[in-house]
Amino acid sequence: MEKISQETATIEREYERRYKSNEQEKQKNLTDLRPNLSNPACKEELAILDKKAVDRFGTFTGFVDQTQFKLLDILRSNAQKYFRTVLNTTHAGLTIYSSLLFNDDFILLPGDDVSEKKHLNIKNLMVQHEKEGGYVERTNRGTVEKWKGLPKGAFDVDFASRPEYKKPVPEGEAPPEEKKHDESSLTDPIESIKTGYHKMLIKQRDESFKRFKTFFDERLGRYFATYDGHRTAEFKFKESWEKNVAVLKAKQDIKS
Repeated sequence: MEKISQETATIEREYERRYKSNEQEKQKNLTDLRPNLSNPACKEELAILDKKAVDRFGTFTGFVDQTQFKLLDILRSNAQKYFRTVLNTTHAGLTIYSSLLFNDDFILLPGDDVSEKKHLNIKNLMVQHEKEGGYVERTNRGTVEKWKGLPKGAFDVDFASRPEYKKPVPEGEAPPEEKKHDESSLTDPIESIKTGYHKMLIKQRDESFKRFKTFFDERLGRYFATYDGHRTAEFKFKESWEKNVAVLKAKQDIKS
């Protein structure tokens, strides 16, 4: 998470600087769009101002797109690296813990203290009974467990489901079938013996995954909301600008 924050901080600071500069330029253009530009003598001045506004719009919206995709790419690529690291580290950790020797692995010699094992209560017996059928089996080294995997699509960025990124469908053609974004599909379970060490490792894995997933979703939502919002505002401003310029040009034609 810290790496992502460091990589994106410079990009976000530069965007904030350009955004403020763009807002100032946009406000200046609005101020310069005076009612007296409807005078036929101001045709050239209106044309220059209109071109300046159109160029500003194209430059800034292009910068919005570029910044958003940079940030999303950094977020997605680092999240996928994290996901692979978690899977590999978990598998390696379980394998290492399974190869360790525990107290129960040693053969007791005469004179060694033998502690009486506690009897399972009825609740534990019922859980054990429900897990029969290959899921939990008793071995000489304790219980064999199949640890649940993680959601495969947890760190996908689903552009296809967003209306602003959908490609227009030509008239007469049927829209393509949408692929559903599925986070319910899990990675393959990992089988190992079940000890306190194994349970602790899986618990830490799940807590780490939950924290990173929360961070990922927050960043993803912010990047879409901020830059989509600025892009939408620019298109609305462009539409309003074009209407005002069209009115001034119409008045110029009437007066000339």
